[in-house]
Amino acid sequence: MDTPDIPLLTFVRGAPTDEEVAAVLAVVHGRADRTGPEEPTRTAGSPRWAQTRVYRTPRAWTSR
Repeated sequence: MDTPDIPLLTFVRGAPTDEEVAAVLAVVHGRADRTGPEEPTRTAGSPRWAQTRVYRTPRAWTSR
């Protein structure tokens, strides 16, 4: 059987080893150095717009 491009760990090559699990958990919890460009940090929106993003029905548009 040919190995697919994205192997399914549990079905194609067996369960992951302890080292693989530790590496994945380290990346998830941010304790590992990931290779590649730095991801942009997502900041919270301005508090000025916090209360204005409310769903408004078309009937409510006329009363504004």
